[in-house]
Amino acid sequence: MIKGAAHISANLPVIMRRLRRAAAPGTPIAAMTLYNPFLALYLTPGGHAEAIASDEYAHNVNEGLARLYRAGGFRVAHVDTAFHTYDISRKTGLAGQPHPVPVAVAEVCRLTWMCAPAPVGPNIHANKAGYGLIAQAFATAFASG
Repeated sequence: MIKGAAHISANLPVIMRRLRRAAAPGTPIAAMTLYNPFLALYLTPGGHAEAIASDEYAHNVNEGLARLYRAGGFRVAHVDTAFHTYDISRKTGLAGQPHPVPVAVAEVCRLTWMCAPAPVGPNIHANKAGYGLIAQAFATAFASG
């Protein structure tokens, strides 16, 4: 995973400079932080610890992304916050689960295809509700400019 973060740090500024050059002067540009689809591992046998560990990694990656975006003059669409990605201490009910689960787990199930049965899931991509929330995060980023 360290290699992945190093690749992001090396390549993202280059990509952002190219996007900035391609845009008309003064064009606002936003980029998004990431939700953590791997929180769904919480629902697998023995997956609690792995899901929680993935969330710590996601938090670190998203802090790095936001820092790089701001340094490149991009606005930040906080999709991680919109998806309640780090809300692992509060519990809530989830259909089909006998015990409450962390809010972050319930949200990733509600907003992505990660908890859907095959052949649709598991799939890391957002569903209609998730894409709507992502769009709202971008609208917020552009409105706060």
